[in-house]
Amino acid sequence: MIDAPRPPRWVLIALLSLFYGLLLVSAWNAYDAAVDYESATLTLTDRLDFDDATRRKLLDLWNRLSFGHSESYREDVAELQELRTRQAAAQARGLQYTTLFFLLTTLMTLLAAYTWRRIAPAAYVLLAASLPALAVGLAAPALMVVAQMEIGYLGQVVFQATSKGVLTSIGTLLERGNALVALLLTIFSVILPLFKTLVLLSTGAPRIRD
Repeated sequence: MIDAPRPPRWVLIALLSLFYGLLLVSAWNAYDAAVDYESATLTLTDRLDFDDATRRKLLDLWNRLSFGHSESYREDVAELQELRTRQAAAQARGLQYTTLFFLLTTLMTLLAAYTWRRIAPAAYVLLAASLPALAVGLAAPALMVVAQMEIGYLGQVVFQATSKGVLTSIGTLLERGNALVALLLTIFSVILPLFKTLVLLSTGAPRIRD
């Protein structure tokens, strides 16, 4: 059985470079969507605190008494709806670009394995893809905590909302004087993963060129 002719290697390498560029774009857009989701969520939770919930109920009461002619109430409802729409759009966009990131990583890995007919180049591609993934994982907001409670007629009231990522957590620890904890978090969450990936990339490059 005769194998089908393969495209020149430079064509496959050019495709890998193109896909890696798209990978970087998708990583950036996933990060941007995460930041936009964080901003919309925090703004929305600010509008759901006790003072705003009370004001909204009073506006709702006035709107009922005026038979739906309260402009302030309509503007308030429209603003909340806009924030929820923005939040949902950011979440969908983040999921879309994250999925694209993993699809491109899979495609690049298969293409590298097909080009060199070895496992090492495919592993090298995975390591290269892990760099933007690590950067996004460190910089993007990773944890959001919302303290809320149902209060009678006011409904759901938010008392506090915070969002944290790895880098922002390190900054917060430094600001509060917890330098040792910040140092440990930096070493084990930033320096060691980055150093390990760079070392593996540098040792794997000569094998690919062979």
